[in-house]
Amino acid sequence: MLRSLQELRRRPVTTWDGPLGEVEDILFDELDWRLRYLLVDLGERQTLLVPSAITFPAGDEPLTVDLSREQVLASPPLPGTPLTREDEAALHDHYGWELYDLELETDADDDEGSGVNRHLRRLSSVTGHSLRGSDGRAGELVDFIANDENWALFYMVVRLGGLLEGKKDVLLPPTWIEALEDGDIVVDLTVETIRNSRPYEPEHLDD
Repeated sequence: MLRSLQELRRRPVTTWDGPLGEVEDILFDELDWRLRYLLVDLGERQTLLVPSAITFPAGDEPLTVDLSREQVLASPPLPGTPLTREDEAALHDHYGWELYDLELETDADDDEGSGVNRHLRRLSSVTGHSLRGSDGRAGELVDFIANDENWALFYMVVRLGGLLEGKKDVLLPPTWIEALEDGDIVVDLTVETIRNSRPYEPEHLDD
């Protein structure tokens, strides 16, 4: 099933022995375009949970984590800076989760040997980025659509148009992105091609 990542934000999260918090943000991997973590606000602090540990019911029902509240509250604290591989390893060790491979690792993933994972991005940090084609600005990023079987990001949702011409959302594969930086998302497509892309119709996503 294909799911909007924006619709997961603010969803309540519960464990089998009590409520936990709510989804504040989502971290995805821009190397292989896959959802890695849900950032959950516990009230006094935040934690990360992998999607494979969560049941995702339809509608607005709480997401259910196959963990106890005690396990989650005892998880390693998040750093104030971007995650390192050591941070991720400590988190995965705590829960007994398998740590994913970095077969697509590039020099952008290691900040002068610090191990900081620059390939992990927050959904909130890229929402609103301008999408730029080969001949100008086409619109802005508003969402990603993921397959909940493996949490690969199938589409990015791009909002076209303005106040005078009306707005339209279209779908483009994130694998077509050539650069994601400085508030811009760059693709090697003309603005006309982008405007003629598949329209975003949530009710027909799984057709």
